[in-house]
Amino acid sequence: MKINTSFKKLTNKYLLLLCFIIALLPIYTQAENSSSYQNENVSIASAKAMIDEAFLHAEKLGIKISVSIMDAHGNLKAFRRMDGAHLASIKISQGKSLTSASVRIPTCQIANASANNPTHAYAHIPGFIMLAGGLPIISNSGNVMGSIGISGGSGDQDEECARMALKVISK
Repeated sequence: MKINTSFKKLTNKYLLLLCFIIALLPIYTQAENSSSYQNENVSIASAKAMIDEAFLHAEKLGIKISVSIMDAHGNLKAFRRMDGAHLASIKISQGKSLTSASVRIPTCQIANASANNPTHAYAHIPGFIMLAGGLPIISNSGNVMGSIGISGGSGDQDEECARMALKVISK
């Protein structure tokens, strides 16, 4: 009996690992085939401008936020936290940005998919934040240059601030 139980535990671990690898395979192949992954990254000037715009919009909404911007590889490019923004917003904004950089879609889409399916593969990836407020940064040529993650308000407010920030680079 003990051998059978140990074998089941081992099999479950390998099955979970296999599911994780299968879930990430499309992301890896997309990244390998995407010129944005290798060549285009958000500039520090654009990152600063986006943060400034997000802060302005947050002030209009009466909320205090943290903003994290990742490059196309998921590395932190820029970060700022408004005075009075809660401490948890630091990690949450970075998690939203990293999540969006990893899957190259808005985090609200992942949240919706996972809410209806608790066994969704993304729900089990450590560090993934499945709340609205993380968006990919798309260049004029359609390539993903990075991502922005915002935390401090409701999910809808965070995403609204992120969308306003992205308008700065589309001008």
